[in-house]
Amino acid sequence: MAFECEQCGECCSHLGLVHSIAEDRGNYEFVVFNLYTNESDVVTVDPDKHAIYDDKSIFAALPEACPFFRHQPGSEKSILYGAPHPAGYLPGLWLLADA
Repeated sequence: MAFECEQCGECCSHLGLVHSIAEDRGNYEFVVFNLYTNESDVVTVDPDKHAIYDDKSIFAALPEACPFFRHQPGSEKSILYGAPHPAGYLPGLWLLADA
């Protein structure tokens, strides 16, 4: 069955149980560890999204969320920041990031 992301946030709200920031390299560059695969990827937050990334208020309500998960400003739709995103294996994932 094909997966099509609806930007609802349901998957992302629990991906913090799988993906964690293993290293903060500074300048919005991170090493992200995947607990399931034991693989690490470098993730960089796009410069135009630093302010949204810096707002960590979403974790008060969703403590298990992906560390890069945020709501789209003015909407309940989900938005993911970082390139490549650690959840990039999901077909159809909506991602606002420069490759």
